[in-house]
Amino acid sequence: DSSIPQDPLASKFVALGLSPEAVTLAVKTYGDNPTK
Repeated sequence: DSSIPQDPLASKFVALGLSPEAVTLAVKTYGDNPTK
């Protein structure tokens, strides 16, 4: 599924149980540092 992010950070969030769509949206919104 091409909608699944391939970068390690996104993969970590997917592993935590978040949906790929939610991860992609978070990355778009917050960039690669969602903790800020």
